This record gives sequence, C-alpha cells and structure tokens, in this order.
Amino acid sequence: MPLRTDILARLLLERLLAHGPSTEAEIRDAIEARSPGRSEEVIQWASQAGLVRHYHRRNDDVAMLEARSRPRSLAA
Repeated sequence: MPLRTDILARLLLERLLAHGPSTEAEIRDAIEARSPGRSEEVIQWASQAGLVRHYHRRNDDVAMLEARSRPRSLAA
C-alpha cells in the first residue's frame, strides 16, 4: 500500500527541519527512494500546504527547498 501524499510531505518536512535547505534534486531522490513516481506530487502538495518554500539560489540558479515551519497539524 503506497504512503499517502500528506504523510510523505510530513517526512519531507522532517528531513528539511533536520538537515536544513536541500537541493530539489536531493529531495526528489529521497522521495523516489521511498515512493517511486511520487516526488512531483509530494513537492507540489507540500508547497501548496505551506510546509516548504521553493526557491532558486542566486549565484547558480539551483532549485532549493527549505522548511517554512513546523505545522500544528496536517489536517487543515
């Protein structure tokens, strides 16, 4: 049974809180290792839910993700 998108997004948030900002490629690899084919869906869901911020580094334009803050609940 595949993990739900919100649970994968929570795992993504926990990784970002523990390790700090990461490249989008690293995050995609981590999600794909746990749930193949779901990285785009999880990153979009986490961004729309306000869990993560997606940006590009100025010096080399690499796509990055960082945690916005620890949510009170994912039920919202």
